[in-house]
Amino acid sequence: MLVAHLSQPASPAPQEAPGPDPAPAPAPALDAKDVLTAAERFPWALAAAGERHWPDGEFLDVALSAVRPEERQGYIERLEAFVEQHRARLEELLRTYGPGSRPASHGRYS
Repeated sequence: MLVAHLSQPASPAPQEAPGPDPAPAPAPALDAKDVLTAAERFPWALAAAGERHWPDGEFLDVALSAVRPEERQGYIERLEAFVEQHRARLEELLRTYGPGSRPASHGRYS
């Protein structure tokens, strides 16, 4: 075994470990006001003039915190495209579960 070990080629010299990667750029902020402004571009999604189906303030800030940092860039544009693509289904969901619906009569909804 010793002869077999000695006859093996030498291991390559260990290379230095690469330095730490530079810190990634911080994710762009996702402002609830900007998201609400985008949502209001779809008047069919509003319960009535001046009313919304969604709460604003802290609740929306918490909900938007679920958007991963790598998804924040272009989020509003993707949201608008999603709404346009799924408009019929979203309208149906609002009729079924939104203001004035039977489930809504049993309490709050978001």
